[in-house]
Formats: sequence, C-alpha cells, structure tokens
Amino acid sequence: MELQNERHGASLVVRVSGRLDADSTPAFEVHCRQAIAEGERALILDLAPLEYISSAGLRGVLAVAKTVAAAGGEFALANARGLVRQVLDISGFLGMFRLLDSLDTPAA
Repeated sequence: MELQNERHGASLVVRVSGRLDADSTPAFEVHCRQAIAEGERALILDLAPLEYISSAGLRGVLAVAKTVAAAGGEFALANARGLVRQVLDISGFLGMFRLLDSLDTPAA
C-alpha cells in the first residue's frame, strides 16, 4: 500500500494505492489520524488506485471516518471503482459515506 497526500481546495485528499488489508491498515490509520491531529477537518480518500480492500481495510476506513467525525470534520470517499466499489457496496459503506465520482465534485 502507498499513501499520498494532496490538497484539493479545503480538503486533504489521501490517495490510497495497492492493497488495504490486515497488513497495511494499521499504517493507513496512523497516517490519517496524524493528519487529523495536525488539524485537517475535511478528509477525502481517493480510492482510484486501490486494487483491493479487505474487511480489515473496511474497519480502518470506518475508524478514520469516526475520528474525523469526532473532530467535527467531513469525510468522503472518491473514485471507488471495480472490485473496491463492489466491496464497499456489499458492506453498506456506500450508504454510510458520501461518495464522490471524481475529485471535481464538491466535497461539502
């Protein structure tokens, strides 16, 4: 898994690539929580380059979303495609979180 931050307006976009699974989820959570601790309040996960997400990855996404909410922030998912989108749909995540089809869609 690789994580890359970029600014998109008032939001921090965290681009997640590779696999979000039991091995990589702890590092993903630390990365996102650090950004929140540093004051980020609008977080978008860009899932375009993500190839696979496991149940551990889903748990990590949920934990990050809860951390953002507890800090009074906004959370969204962007660019979920293919198998990753199917897993998010089956797990009910598409109904729980705002899903942006692209980063050009306003986050707030």
